[in-house]
Amino acid sequence: MNKYFLFKSEQPIPSQSFKELIGATYPERWSLVFLDRHRGYILSDGAFYDALAVLLPLFNSDLGLSITMVVAHVNDELSQKALEAAHRYYRQSCRHLGEVVLDRLASGDREMLLGAHRQFMAVPRELLLTATAFVESGLNATRAAKKLYVHRNTFNYRLQKFIEWTNLDIRDYHHAFYFRLSQINL
Repeated sequence: MNKYFLFKSEQPIPSQSFKELIGATYPERWSLVFLDRHRGYILSDGAFYDALAVLLPLFNSDLGLSITMVVAHVNDELSQKALEAAHRYYRQSCRHLGEVVLDRLASGDREMLLGAHRQFMAVPRELLLTATAFVESGLNATRAAKKLYVHRNTFNYRLQKFIEWTNLDIRDYHHAFYFRLSQINL
């Protein structure tokens, strides 16, 4: 499942040079969308995150850009708020959405956590229970199915439905962490 790599820079980003630098470093499949001259997102698979260890310093040295990134499952208002917070506190780095939400919570700002909680309010209860059991079982589907007293195929079906409903693939550790964090009761 693809992830959104949201980015922001204080300086205007030269779109063609930016695109060429990404393509030269990461030849796999990805797409680039600019929201304005300073921000946008890259839609790619999870392996793109590893390429960022090389790309972020290159953006700085080759293009003179101080790029901040946030990895999220969607490009929505909460993800954009996380990008703003990351840009304020973690310049020239890449953070996962859950990390930013947790950091803001630790700083006493509950707004992002409440936003994360709201993302799952419309999800059917059965799917939430499935996702919660999966995360609480250490991302082990067999244990989660036993915990819910359902057949493994039924569990897999429900987990897939949760992923489709939310666009959050909790089989990925960072997404599972974000989901678990969003379930904290305040």
